[in-house]
Amino acid sequence: MTFRPNSVRVRLTLWYTAALALIILVFAAGVLIFAQAGWVRQIDQALDKDFASLERVVLEEPNELEEMEEFGAVILFEVTEGDSLLHQTTRWEKAGLGDALRHAPPTGSWSWRSPNGQPYRVKKATVSDSFGVYSIAVAQSEALLRQSFKTLVLTLVLGFPGALALALIGGYFLAGR
Repeated sequence: MTFRPNSVRVRLTLWYTAALALIILVFAAGVLIFAQAGWVRQIDQALDKDFASLERVVLEEPNELEEMEEFGAVILFEVTEGDSLLHQTTRWEKAGLGDALRHAPPTGSWSWRSPNGQPYRVKKATVSDSFGVYSIAVAQSEALLRQSFKTLVLTLVLGFPGALALALIGGYFLAGR
């Protein structure tokens, strides 16, 4: 059995509502994709900035690593030379970010969730000078990104029925003319 309204006005209204619903869904999907990509890009830029600061300190003044943590220049980082740990921030250790490095690619950026459920974006790369090869890893919390994404999804989900109701009313009005 198929639903087929007898009135042309009702059919036009339903077609108009369905078309507008599809447009709204495509728009919402695009907003979500571009918003998330922008937020991840923003975190990656912060990671690049933190990494560049640490790289400069490691190559020019390696004894100043403690000051990077002390003055809050970079909050989450670890620097190693071979298997020797040069410095690891207290917050890095508390967050359990060492586990992120054990299960990660040798270089690059990735998202990781700590054992306590906190999401992080981590970047790791190596730098070298005449004294040695250093591995630098930095991290940023993704909690704000995830919360913003959830809020955006909630806004779109709650707004969708209202938009459909307006489309239904508008379509019914337009079909009557």
